[in-house]
Amino acid sequence: MQETHIRNGIESMGAGEKALNKKSFFGGKKPDLDTASAAFDAAGIFTAMRCTNFFLVANSFKLGKSYDQAVEALLKSSDCHSQLGSVYTAAGKMEAAALICMQHLKNLKDGAEYYRKASYLYQTHGSADRAAECLEKAAKGYESVDVDQAIEFYFQSTQIYENEDKLRTGVDVFKRGISLMVRNKRYEKALEMSSKLGDVLMAIDNKNGFFKNCLQICLILIAYGDEVELSKKFNQFSNVPGFLESEEARIYQTILDSFENHDEELFNSCMKNRMITFLDNEVF
Repeated sequence: MQETHIRNGIESMGAGEKALNKKSFFGGKKPDLDTASAAFDAAGIFTAMRCTNFFLVANSFKLGKSYDQAVEALLKSSDCHSQLGSVYTAAGKMEAAALICMQHLKNLKDGAEYYRKASYLYQTHGSADRAAECLEKAAKGYESVDVDQAIEFYFQSTQIYENEDKLRTGVDVFKRGISLMVRNKRYEKALEMSSKLGDVLMAIDNKNGFFKNCLQICLILIAYGDEVELSKKFNQFSNVPGFLESEEARIYQTILDSFENHDEELFNSCMKNRMITFLDNEVF
């Protein structure tokens, strides 16, 4: 059965190429983009989507070969839709190609590049959320193999939320990025993104979230071992109305006192506070 689907996919690819190379009455090139895009879509379906269930029993060569063909078909389809002005559809095809590269071919480099291109197309269409999501998907693909590249994608993703005024939607992406950075001891990057998150939370008037972020920065600075900056940040946060009256400020101040007085017992007691343990589980 899978051989039939692969053969159908190859035939659809051929039909798409034929439509792209169609000539006018006078011999000039006059591609039939509508027909070509439909054919490439069909090829992508035959060689990947429908074949997924059947390829579980296929050998690795056939599996890899067919998914390569699926990616090729989707890229061609994306190009056709783009030329037709169907930018959103073109972005979707590019995103599908990226997914196959990442999940099935384990080709992170090409997959990330296709996600980047899909993101650009979504932005061109005006779909900022989808654009940012593509870059986060690229980040997640790299998390276990290249943390620094994943971090770069997280920054690019959050930048779209900032630039396109989609701040509320982007808050969780900031948090996931910070968590990755902290788990991998990229504390400077974590502090940089936490600072950006603080600005976002203030911009959307989420003071409770802002106060929690202040305490999160406190924990990151402790992990980083920067006691001087720990005190500076507290003074900076104290200028925000309501912070000094918050539970987070009380905990932060107690931590500062424990450092100043070299009181390990007080520090350990502070670390058992429910707010600290919640942040510890969420971020660290």
